[in-house]
Amino acid sequence: MKLFYYLAIGLSAFYLSTAHAGTAKSKSFSRMGVQSYTYSSDVLSRDYVIDIVLPPGFNPADSTTKYPVIYILDGYIQFPMVGFNLYQEQLPGDDGVGKIPRAIIVGIEQPITSYDWKLRALDMTPTEIEKNGSLIGGGADNFLTFLNSELKPFINSTYSGNENDQTLLGHSLGGLFGLHTLFTQPHSFSRYVIGSPTTWWDNDYIFSKEQNYAASNTDLNKNVFLFVGSTETCNADGELCGVEDVKKITRRLKSRNYENLIIKRKILKKENHNSVIAPGFNRGVEFVMNANNK
Repeated sequence: MKLFYYLAIGLSAFYLSTAHAGTAKSKSFSRMGVQSYTYSSDVLSRDYVIDIVLPPGFNPADSTTKYPVIYILDGYIQFPMVGFNLYQEQLPGDDGVGKIPRAIIVGIEQPITSYDWKLRALDMTPTEIEKNGSLIGGGADNFLTFLNSELKPFINSTYSGNENDQTLLGHSLGGLFGLHTLFTQPHSFSRYVIGSPTTWWDNDYIFSKEQNYAASNTDLNKNVFLFVGSTETCNADGELCGVEDVKKITRRLKSRNYENLIIKRKILKKENHNSVIAPGFNRGVEFVMNANNK
């Protein structure tokens, strides 16, 4: 299994990328319009960099307006690549309407000076596996606890985020984390945008979680968008099959006939595992945030 390819791809090429607990310390940031914090998590005993772009017309004195919040995993690369475009999509177009509602955009990442891909694997994966004599992964539940009990309350209380209107964006291992959350604690987010998920992790473990959810639930009241690049086909050993696995998970979800599940799958032509991220997230956010209005 070509594990290290998918663990390191994308981010490694760039930076090898109730009351809340924890501590958020404001830090200087070189780009105008970004609120940036070093967040020390009590749950994980580690620091994260949290970057925030506020919606157009945000008024800090207005405590009555509550905004949707969009969380972007692997934020060091994906937040600047996607976050600013999502801000632009909130601005009125020629018809006077934005493509998506006004929302708070949050990027989550490890500090650049101490990035460790093993910690990324720990946070993003639901089970521990052995690789080259070492155990890696298995911390997704703890990372989700950090999001739910520390980060989201901080964002909601500091910037008037709507605790009932939250969207998660995850790609690759982040996509696996999104699926794990969807099948184990779906209430954590209202909407899920999942790109090129690492479904092969631990011998297709995530498919068993989907089956377990279906066995004990009759509905899945969520908006879900899955995407993958058309060139993410099976490798020579048939171990990594991005397109086929996204088709498989989508077929399974549709076959459950959940009354309130809104789901769409998109295979983006001529895109690969890296190039699919920006167009996939853009289309996905537009879909999940507007699907209930159609």
